[in-house]
Amino acid sequence: MTDADRFLATIIDAPDDDVPRLVFADWLEEHGDADRAEFIRLQIAEAQTQMPGSPRTRELLERNRKRWLIPGIPGSQVFRRGFVEYLHISADDFLKHEAEIETAAPVVGLRLSVAAGRTSALVRVGWLSRLRSLDILNDGMGPRMREWFRPGAFPSLRSLGLRNNRLWSDYVAILVELAPYLPKLERLDLSGNPLGNEGLGHIAKGFSGLSELVLASDDVDEEYRIGLDGVAAFARSTTLRLRSLILDNQRLGDDGFLSLIQSPTGESLVKLDVSRNGIGERTAEWVEALIDSSRLPRLQSLVFRGNAITPDGIAIRRWDRLQAGCIIDLRGCRIGPQVRRILKNSDTANQILLEDEEAA
Repeated sequence: MTDADRFLATIIDAPDDDVPRLVFADWLEEHGDADRAEFIRLQIAEAQTQMPGSPRTRELLERNRKRWLIPGIPGSQVFRRGFVEYLHISADDFLKHEAEIETAAPVVGLRLSVAAGRTSALVRVGWLSRLRSLDILNDGMGPRMREWFRPGAFPSLRSLGLRNNRLWSDYVAILVELAPYLPKLERLDLSGNPLGNEGLGHIAKGFSGLSELVLASDDVDEEYRIGLDGVAAFARSTTLRLRSLILDNQRLGDDGFLSLIQSPTGESLVKLDVSRNGIGERTAEWVEALIDSSRLPRLQSLVFRGNAITPDGIAIRRWDRLQAGCIIDLRGCRIGPQVRRILKNSDTANQILLEDEEAA
């Protein structure tokens, strides 16, 4: 084993720790690889400050990508904090190369496609226990839920995406039952699944550690979208304290939206997305609720695209969250020209996105 191999092994053993990466960067610079050293330091700094990649980072990666990728691996490889950390790969290709991947980079994120029929082989890959992020798409994995999320399988998993997996409400109930085996889970994406109101009710009873829940409909049949009954059960939850909730293209309507923004569930929200939910006929009621209620006290982003704003909507200018820096995205909404003009000329116009304008 070379010195470089030993450094890499240490990084793989402690993927969340920046110190071994920075020590390796120093070693690389001392041994003539200034580009890699600089790239590692830049990406660590960007991750710590949550800043997008700089032109210099992109330049270094473009110049050296082939040299820094895990060689011979199909699919997409994503660099973070100086190393390949995330793979988007088919299940078959992953199984062919999993032994190489294990020791080649601190891979902690995996997006698997075409995984149906390969569950038994996949769950035998022991090093998957180090994953922080797992996405399994378009798989119909409901019947294999217990096999995947057995005790001890993913002790460090923070983000789980099961998009378009034909998960009906009874499968969601099983996932909630298995939540204790995902003790560090913070983000859950169940978009495109026909979970309906009952499924959301199950979620409301579990996953107490979640901070982000993504439930875009992805155009599932109308009868399996989330409506008032589901939101009402969700709003009564005493376990969920979400920072981000995405309910894009469901069927909340005005009643569902009112139920949500007036509930204790909203008190912790920093982002709320209720795009394309048939909201708007009772604009005056929910605008008044926003202005007069103490709910949503932390909200910084309200995504309201594709709904409707009646003339009563101009009152939203007085919402105190706008003064606190909250952005309201009204692009694609049905808004009359007079209301649009008043909002664009208001004191908080830079907090309100209309059409393709960007916030200042």
